[in-house]
Amino acid sequence: MRPQELKKDISSFLLYVFGFLLLWEWLRPLEQLTDTDNIVIFIIYILLSFLMAYTDVNKWAQFFIKCLYIVYGTYYLFYEGGFFHLQWWRSFLEDLKGNTDYMLDANWYEMTSAFRSLLFFILLWLMTYLIQYWLLKRQRIFIFFFFTLIYIPILY
Repeated sequence: MRPQELKKDISSFLLYVFGFLLLWEWLRPLEQLTDTDNIVIFIIYILLSFLMAYTDVNKWAQFFIKCLYIVYGTYYLFYEGGFFHLQWWRSFLEDLKGNTDYMLDANWYEMTSAFRSLLFFILLWLMTYLIQYWLLKRQRIFIFFFFTLIYIPILY
């Protein structure tokens, strides 16, 4: 490996690490503001997303692994029984259908915690993508730094 490639590899690794730390900092206040008890599940998801992006895993493999982690994380947090049992899947799909109807009717307070967590996983997926795009492809950090400067004082 040439020194220039090594320098670029180290700098991109550091950008991924700092992007992860930035998102982690955004998640820290959620334990105090909401009834989210297992924030570690979401942090592991962010770490997994950045790790797969850094190691340049195939996009379809990333999609499959992220979807599997989201479904398993939702199961782990809110459902009982075996992961491969049909009953929890049936309950999960009914929950998706009912909460989608609530969401389309703008009936936000009726949505279940499992569905809100599912939406939060999707939001984290979007945030990890945006951080990858803005930090590594566009090489612009100001927007995330600015949002962090606004977000932290509002919460504290």
